[in-house]
Amino acid sequence: MINKNSFTYLVLFLALSLLSGCANFLDVKVTRYHVLPIPKLAPPPSPSGVNPPTSTIGLNTNVPPTVFNGQHFAMVKEVEKVEDLEFKQFVRVIANELSYLGLKESEPSDFLIDFRLSSPASVGERMQPYTTPYTRVNCLRDVYGNPNCVPMTSYQTNYYPVKYNFFTNELSLFIIDAKTNQRIWQGRAEAISYDEPNMKGLLPFLTRAALSNFPGPSGVTETVRFNLEKK
Repeated sequence: MINKNSFTYLVLFLALSLLSGCANFLDVKVTRYHVLPIPKLAPPPSPSGVNPPTSTIGLNTNVPPTVFNGQHFAMVKEVEKVEDLEFKQFVRVIANELSYLGLKESEPSDFLIDFRLSSPASVGERMQPYTTPYTRVNCLRDVYGNPNCVPMTSYQTNYYPVKYNFFTNELSLFIIDAKTNQRIWQGRAEAISYDEPNMKGLLPFLTRAALSNFPGPSGVTETVRFNLEKK
């Protein structure tokens, strides 16, 4: 017999399962800090494999922004010295996104770009349902008073905690004034992946989210939603 509380938990579990299976979007949490004025901007065009984000900040067009007008940028020396080929690929992803803001990669530079990547692991817990069968006998008497008994099987729904691993893939991006060597803008974007870190797959989304509606409101945490293509 499924009692009222068990039934409620079961409905919630099934609803969440359906949502997770049908979800066709990626949410990225973004926080920016800067000393720049905030123009009214549209998002940059989508890079290959990334759709324009839709979010609470009204990103719904494909008109390139005009934040910068051909100023030059370069990666900080510490980034350029890294020999790891995968890291160099990450550098290219970020550099390409910066070009949508109207910046050009060359020296001498007006701005220096630095960034940090991390994917710390965490352990979450959810309640997993399971059913336990039990049998009872129902008896009814016929018109002559003789009992007719039939065994009936019912199921009791219970729950037990299940731990799971998830990873917070984080990009911290910094724009530095090359003349003063002072940070003028910094942003942090993070998205969750399960079972294993996924910086390679998520970095285009993290970078786009961090730079969306650039420079963005300072000191405000927002969620940028990307609509993903169905496979």
